[in-house]
Amino acid sequence: MLLDSLKYAEDKGYTVCLVMQNGKSYVGEIEINNNSESLVINCDQGKIWTPLNQIKHSSTIVAAHF
Repeated sequence: MLLDSLKYAEDKGYTVCLVMQNGKSYVGEIEINNNSESLVINCDQGKIWTPLNQIKHSSTIVAAHF
């Protein structure tokens, strides 16, 4: 389920917030690697590579244009 929602966010170009097992959090756009076991998040800290099994929680941020 996590992978499906992350793939959807990647396809749509949505911003995601990832909370990692170690307590760190990152906000940015993601690129899932072909093996679907890791991803890269492009955030303020740069490009951060992380295995999917280290993600504790993810939220998708969808901008509302009024």
